[in-house]
Amino acid sequence: MRTKNEFRAIRERVGMTQALLARKMGVSQRSVRYWEDPDSMRKPPEEAWQILDDALELQRMGLSNAVRIADDPMFKDGNLSVRLPYWLNESQYEEFSTDAAYGICGDWRMANANNMALALRLEERGLSVEWVGGNPARPEGLKLVE
Repeated sequence: MRTKNEFRAIRERVGMTQALLARKMGVSQRSVRYWEDPDSMRKPPEEAWQILDDALELQRMGLSNAVRIADDPMFKDGNLSVRLPYWLNESQYEEFSTDAAYGICGDWRMANANNMALALRLEERGLSVEWVGGNPARPEGLKLVE
């Protein structure tokens, strides 16, 4: 049986706020708080679990793909630094992120959680991580064309 602790841990692991989960579910943030409150009898509904499980699976797939690329022998010269964005706010994320172009639904906190998890994996493999603002895949100031 899945627990409230597991529910909250997964939500926080993928960087999803209570407010974002509530919006996705069409419920109040208070409902999500009750689902996580150990003193509340309310349990997270299956739909909420599914949203978190889907977000966790997307995170796992993204990490797996990125690590597979990082494990390529051409990256093993020891001097590689991987540039990852760290979003300071929602407006910066919306301006520079390419997530929407790739059909990734989430918010800046979720993107940061995914990048922090990726940084740990890359550092375990001996690669260094450089945190940058904006999108490291595009020159500063270049905006996406809709």
